[in-house]
Amino acid sequence: MSNKDFSIVPSVEKLPQWLNKRAAGVLLHPSSLPGGYGIGCLGQSARNWIDFLSDAGFSYWQMCPVGPTGFGDSPYQVFSSSAGNPYFIDWEPLISLGYIRNEDLHSINHFAPDQVDYGSLWETFFPLMRVAHRNFLKNSLPLEKKYGSLDEFKNLHARWLEPFAKFQTLKTKNDLKPWWLWDEEDKNAAKSRIPDAWSEEYDFHIFLQFIFRSQWEIIHHYAKSKKVSLIGDLPIYVAPDSSDTWYNPELFQIGKDGNFKLLPAYHLIISMNPVNYGEIRYMTGKRCIPMATIGGLTEFKINWIFSKL
Repeated sequence: MSNKDFSIVPSVEKLPQWLNKRAAGVLLHPSSLPGGYGIGCLGQSARNWIDFLSDAGFSYWQMCPVGPTGFGDSPYQVFSSSAGNPYFIDWEPLISLGYIRNEDLHSINHFAPDQVDYGSLWETFFPLMRVAHRNFLKNSLPLEKKYGSLDEFKNLHARWLEPFAKFQTLKTKNDLKPWWLWDEEDKNAAKSRIPDAWSEEYDFHIFLQFIFRSQWEIIHHYAKSKKVSLIGDLPIYVAPDSSDTWYNPELFQIGKDGNFKLLPAYHLIISMNPVNYGEIRYMTGKRCIPMATIGGLTEFKINWIFSKL
């Protein structure tokens, strides 16, 4: 190419502003981080990963949605578009603060380090975290000294936290069935109080989100200090069996008969790679339902969308 040929290349000054800066990132879901408790977490391994990205000149850590997964553990089918996945909680602070003993975690710290056994993790993780929660109820001061006031957290995130904790509590009460198969009273109890007999279960899910969100913010600030941005999908499509649809069914295309109206095939959110891209394929239970049509948007619906940004 001659010097004359280079004249056809636009100068930097003439490029669109968003093209003036180039950066690179890496996609790595937190579940793939190395860890000693069956799955990656928001602890030292996450900080080590951020250090690597920063040292290697990367500007972005991209990840899949980090919400609480349901059956199948797809990050694209979560029980809430705002809550976090408790599996990603770092156990080390709970150990150091005395909420659980290291020897209590033997059932999960012997899992294979190179893969996640979600079935075994589900059976062991939550009973152990309930031990930590019971100890927290006896003495909340150490954890609140580290992460801040639980009451302030509840007030700050009440919009999504209360519906989610209520949803998870009633799901447990109804043998983990999807909400449309619950008892009629529970199915329509979105705006009602949780029965006193289930208050500890409700508090347990608040506790899990308190720890997750606190650790997430620590990792976020650490990444920011290393000039690494965290990026991922905006959660504007939600799973049918979620606190979003149960608590605010009017936001979604749910028929009067209770059936979900799905988007056309080309709009489906696919949680598993299709066999070939010329044919849309999806797994049962992995479909997401859409927001109501634009023509039916209200201020409340618009606010819900913007709360996801």
